[in-house]
Amino acid sequence: MADGTPYTWWVGRGSEKHFYWGGSGPGIQKCSCGIDRNCTDPKYDCNCDADQRHWREDAGLLIYKEHLPVSQVAVGDTNRPGSEAKLTVGPLRCQGDVLGDLVVSLVNIRYQIL
Repeated sequence: MADGTPYTWWVGRGSEKHFYWGGSGPGIQKCSCGIDRNCTDPKYDCNCDADQRHWREDAGLLIYKEHLPVSQVAVGDTNRPGSEAKLTVGPLRCQGDVLGDLVVSLVNIRYQIL
């Protein structure tokens, strides 16, 4: 948005909005390609922000278990002609052992904006 608020976010535990995505972390507002500096268009921090006429994908795992589970995802900026979004949220997978605490919680979010 013009004021810097992202068009897309997800809602987690406690109905709190989160603006980071898989492969990133709280407060960063980048996709993993933005952190790794290998996005399709280097001007953007997510592949889906490139606004190109073919599908781009950003995907990753959400690993901050205190923010999970994902209860909602909001995708904006798709009201322009030719603009579409496809988003999938994968299953919650927990990893740990019987003797220890829960080690990590993972949610895979894949989204594409055309």
